[in-house]
Amino acid sequence: MTYNIVAALRAWARTTGGCAVVALLQPTPEVFNQFDDLMLLREGAPVYHGRRDKAAEHFKSIGESSLSFLKFLKVSFLFMYGQLD
Repeated sequence: MTYNIVAALRAWARTTGGCAVVALLQPTPEVFNQFDDLMLLREGAPVYHGRRDKAAEHFKSIGESSLSFLKFLKVSFLFMYGQLD
């Protein structure tokens, strides 16, 4: 069900050139991969804001496991855009 809702939001963003901001608790990998950008929070403070496909690289560059960002997915805002730069 969540996948279908997120897919519909993604289609809407692409069709209208709009932006959808979604807050999800522990999305499945299939749902997570539909998003363009992430804002990952820890205790209310942002620890990463950027492209979804660059999150693992960012955490690895600061000495964390490349999958460290996964622990923040329970408190995240996910973005999808109609037009990407």
